[in-house]
Amino acid sequence: MIKSYTPLNLNGTDQRPITLITGACGGMGKACSRLFGQYRRLFLCDVNSERLNAFGDELCAEGYTVVAAVSLDIGDNRAVAELVSLLPGPGQVVNLIHTAGLSPTLAGWDAIMRTNYAGTCYLLDAMAPMLHKDFVAVCIASVAGHMVPASSALDRALDGVASPDFDAGIAAVLRELTPDGDDFQLAGTSYNTSKYGVIRHCERLASAWLRKGARLVTISPGIIATPMGRKEVTSNPQADSLAAVAPEIPQATAMDIARVAEFLCSPQARFITGTDLRVDGGIVARVRQLTAGA
Repeated sequence: MIKSYTPLNLNGTDQRPITLITGACGGMGKACSRLFGQYRRLFLCDVNSERLNAFGDELCAEGYTVVAAVSLDIGDNRAVAELVSLLPGPGQVVNLIHTAGLSPTLAGWDAIMRTNYAGTCYLLDAMAPMLHKDFVAVCIASVAGHMVPASSALDRALDGVASPDFDAGIAAVLRELTPDGDDFQLAGTSYNTSKYGVIRHCERLASAWLRKGARLVTISPGIIATPMGRKEVTSNPQADSLAAVAPEIPQATAMDIARVAEFLCSPQARFITGTDLRVDGGIVARVRQLTAGA
């Protein structure tokens, strides 16, 4: 579903560049919308059309310029292609902030993998014709992606994302990684794996983007004080144990992540691409230290 706030041919007086934000109704999506919207026009996407349209109306009432709001399932390759076809011509969209994703308390392993990993691959592939000098994409990964053990079988399965056998192949690897786990634990493994896949895919794709003058980076947040983050800590033992690793570290806010995304899209970060930036208060470092000392 599309809700257009200004004509999609964008012949209005506001000619500022556009930032495309996925998962716009989530905690990080809202923070990024309000931050980037201070000096960009916004093209918003989310799976929930009712919430998306309400948020778009709210932003417009606050004085932000929202070009359009598009409701879609990011894990649907055809819907992603249609989304990109609606974007204005090359050069007008300068940033992609991809925050859309599912966590273990929200969905099963297959939906998590399809949305978090396959959806990211679909979106970045579809954006290829839109790339230009100074275009920057920031994809939200997670510190969970840094907790996945090295596995050539997993890498091969992830590389088959375009294959019709992808679901079966990734399911087999996930069950190997969670041999005695229930469905919820399998969803947790899928989440970690999906975020590992996002980091890996963006790193591998960055060189091709750079040839067109575009940059591609990922951010791996730790435990963030968003509705989804709070739900994971209270309902997911794995997330709760991760938060307990460094209890003295305060939770980050969604705006902390938005500000890092803003920096990565700025000229000050012009030499940063093909890399993952952990914004976790040192949790990964602490986990590795504890593991090494075990």
